[in-house]
Amino acid sequence: MVLLKKLPVESNSFNLLAIIACVTLSCKYQDSPSQVIDYELIAQCYSIEDVRLIQNAEIELLEYFEYDICVATPDHFFSYLINLTADDVKSKHAIEQARSVFFMNFLSNERADLFYNYPSSIVTLSFIYNIASNKTFIMEQMKSFLVHKKDPSHYFKQLLLCTDLLQSCNVING
Repeated sequence: MVLLKKLPVESNSFNLLAIIACVTLSCKYQDSPSQVIDYELIAQCYSIEDVRLIQNAEIELLEYFEYDICVATPDHFFSYLINLTADDVKSKHAIEQARSVFFMNFLSNERADLFYNYPSSIVTLSFIYNIASNKTFIMEQMKSFLVHKKDPSHYFKQLLLCTDLLQSCNVING
């Protein structure tokens, strides 16, 4: 958000909203320890009447670039699980560590393409399961994902296959 403080633009112009929307969208997809965007503070600093103007500008940008908002990535599931563990510092730390290792090792691994056939939730849960020392939280999350699936047994089989594939490819240790 330091970048926003340095922008020499006029208040309430479309350009200002577009620039802020670009920065806030990029912050949402950036791998950083702090994923919180303080829309109220941004609106206050730039005299924007309503934070929904920024959020609407984000949506307009995504629509303009035809970004498919429905496509979930492993990072979305990491964020979701981190939000679920807000009160459990130990689990939250384990998931954040898994996310960090995921971005360092998995995405640069030459065998990462083997995992494209798996849904992002399966890749994420498999990755966390392989890294986490305390499997209880992860097992609970796996159960909650399975409950909502049309074919839980197929999802569970995919989860086991993906977990085994991660171990056999040695993706986690680099």
